[in-house]
Amino acid sequence: MVHLTDAYKYSIAEFYVRPSQIRSDSYVVIGMPHASADSEVIEKAKEHRIGVGHIGKFMGALNYPNFWDYMTSEERRQKEEEQRRREGGST
Repeated sequence: MVHLTDAYKYSIAEFYVRPSQIRSDSYVVIGMPHASADSEVIEKAKEHRIGVGHIGKFMGALNYPNFWDYMTSEERRQKEEEQRRREGGST
């Protein structure tokens, strides 16, 4: 199931009131290019095997076995930077 949302900011509240058809192995496409999703909702959706992202991320995730875990190159870069900051801050 693919769901297109027009939410300006797809938050945890939208996730919890999502249509009942959106369950495991579904994807929520954020339709507006200037819209976004909270990192909290992306992580919560992953726990339910639901992907969340813009159309470009969705297209990249299509051939990925666990598409809900797919990260764009920008998301991977941000995650690596956060990890380096945590490691650097703990020394």
